[in-house]
Amino acid sequence: MFNDTRVHVLCLVLAALLIALVTCGAPQPTATSIPPTSTPVPAANTPIPPTKTPVSPTATPSATPIHPTADLIGADLIGADLIGADLIGANLIGANLSEANLSEANLSEANLSGAFLIDANLRRANLVRANLSGADLSEADLRGARLRDANLSEADLSGANLSQAYLRGTDLSGADLSGAFLSDVDLIYADLSGADLSGADLSGADLSGADLLLANLSDANLSEADLSGANLKNANLSGADLSAAFLSSANLSEANLTEAIVTGDQLARAASLAGATMPDGTKHE
Repeated sequence: MFNDTRVHVLCLVLAALLIALVTCGAPQPTATSIPPTSTPVPAANTPIPPTKTPVSPTATPSATPIHPTADLIGADLIGADLIGADLIGANLIGANLSEANLSEANLSEANLSGAFLIDANLRRANLVRANLSGADLSEADLRGARLRDANLSEADLSGANLSQAYLRGTDLSGADLSGAFLSDVDLIYADLSGADLSGADLSGADLSGADLLLANLSDANLSEADLSGANLKNANLSGADLSAAFLSSANLSEANLTEAIVTGDQLARAASLAGATMPDGTKHE
């Protein structure tokens, strides 16, 4: 009985020791850290990156440039500011560019057939090999423009200012150039057959080798113009001022020279006067 009691006490002591050992060896719980909710403040002298507003990939710039070879058929560009614009090979068929500023613009090889360029500013514009057939360029400013080998057939250039323009080899057949200013213009080998140049100012113009077959040059100013080698067959030169004009080797057969201001010495240098109506109204045999 006594021995059983001792065993029982011993067991209790051992159990107490085990509990104490377990309690001492277990890790103590730590406080859970809570991340700060405020944005950390950068240290002094730390550069802060600039804030950038994201740009949508589909955003449209405020001023959209007109690119070369652009397709602008029938576009409404009335009064547009296109100074120095690069429009090489652009398709502007039937476009309305009336009163637009195209000074010094590059329109070489552009298609402007049937376009409206009424009172447009094309000073010093590059229109080399451009297609302007049937275009309306009435009252346009083309001073100093380059139009070499351009197609201006049937175009309306009435009242246009083409002073000092470069029109060598240009096709102006059937064009309306009545009242146009063409002083000092280079029209060497230009095609002006059937063109209306009535009342035009061609003083000092170089028309050597030009084709003026059936052209209307009535009352035109051709003083000091170079018409050497030009074809003026059946041309109407009635009332034209040909004072000091060069007519050497020019073809004036069947031409109408009624009341034209020209001397006999000038006419004597022409290649042919066959069938021409002379200034006094007589027919040359």
